[in-house]
Amino acid sequence: METPKIIKSIIPVECPDCKKNIYISHHFSPPTIAWVLKKEDIDSAKKNILEKINHLKLDEKTLGEWTKWINMDETLFGPDEVDVIINEIKNYIKNS
Repeated sequence: METPKIIKSIIPVECPDCKKNIYISHHFSPPTIAWVLKKEDIDSAKKNILEKINHLKLDEKTLGEWTKWINMDETLFGPDEVDVIINEIKNYIKNS
């Protein structure tokens, strides 16, 4: 994947101290695509995480809340994020 090009703009402004014209250079990098997922990847990751949370020591209410969140259409994550989410759930259990 190509490295994104830096976009630079130069803006003339008046210096608040000396009142002379100065130029401010502003640089930014446009957003880039980190990865692309297929629906099957997302569904597989959700299935994987649901299997893993069933092995955690969660009470019915907590398990139901996590399951509901995972199954929401708006909840999107890929296979590489399953372990991160499981660790977050474990931290939640430990700190509750």
